[in-house]
Amino acid sequence: MSDLNIQGLIPNDNNIELIDVSRIKTGEFQVRLENVGDDIEDLEESIATLGLMMPIGVARSEATEKSSDYDWELLWGQRRHYCFTRLNIEQIPARTIDKVLTTAEGKAISLNEGVHQKSFTTTDIWRTIEDLYFVEPDPHKIMKKTGIPVSLIRDTVQDQL
Repeated sequence: MSDLNIQGLIPNDNNIELIDVSRIKTGEFQVRLENVGDDIEDLEESIATLGLMMPIGVARSEATEKSSDYDWELLWGQRRHYCFTRLNIEQIPARTIDKVLTTAEGKAISLNEGVHQKSFTTTDIWRTIEDLYFVEPDPHKIMKKTGIPVSLIRDTVQDQL
C-alpha cells in the first residue's frame, strides 16, 4: 500500500465551473453509502428557493478516464447533486480538481469536507429567524425567505418559546 498524502491535491484556486449533472459519476469516492436521500426534501426545497449556496466538488478518477458517459467523479456534495438530479436541473456549480485521484485520495477528501461540519444549535437558529418570526410567524413564509426547512423552524420555535 502506498502512502496517502492529500496535501497539494486540492488547488488553492477557486476553480468553479458549471458541470453537466449527468456527466458526474457517484460512488467511488463517496463515504456516505446509506440514507443519502433521507430528509432530502428540505434541502431540495432550499435549493429550489435560493439556488445552490455551496458548490459540489469533483475530480477525475480511473473510472471516469475509461468512461464515455462520465467526465467527473463526485468528491463532496452528494446530497446537493442528488437534489439537482431530482429537480431536473442540467448543470451544477462545481469546484473542479482536474487530476485523476485514487479511491483512497478521493475518499479522504470526501470525508475531510464533511467531517468538520458542526450542527447549529436551536439557539443559533432562533437568533437567525427571531425577527422574521415575530413579523410573520408562518414557517412556510420564513422558509421561502430564508431557505431554512419548515421542520427546523417549527422545532426551533417550539424549543425557544
